[in-house]
Amino acid sequence: MSMNSGVSNIVQTDLNEAYKFQTHSDFIKNMKSPVFSPICIYCSFNQSKPLLNDGGSFRLCLKCNKQFQARIVQ
Repeated sequence: MSMNSGVSNIVQTDLNEAYKFQTHSDFIKNMKSPVFSPICIYCSFNQSKPLLNDGGSFRLCLKCNKQFQARIVQ
């Protein structure tokens, strides 16, 4: 007896469509991501690199080499 006998009727959702989020809320549609300042809070150097993939909320200074939570400039 095959274990897959009833499985062929299941409709699978395409992976690219499975996690799409759609809303009809105007508030959510108009939300903007914050913009983070690259300026180091310790030494005021104006170059840093983001450590998180969220737009740069947590950064590493390229001069003093300290990690810091960036200020929101938007």
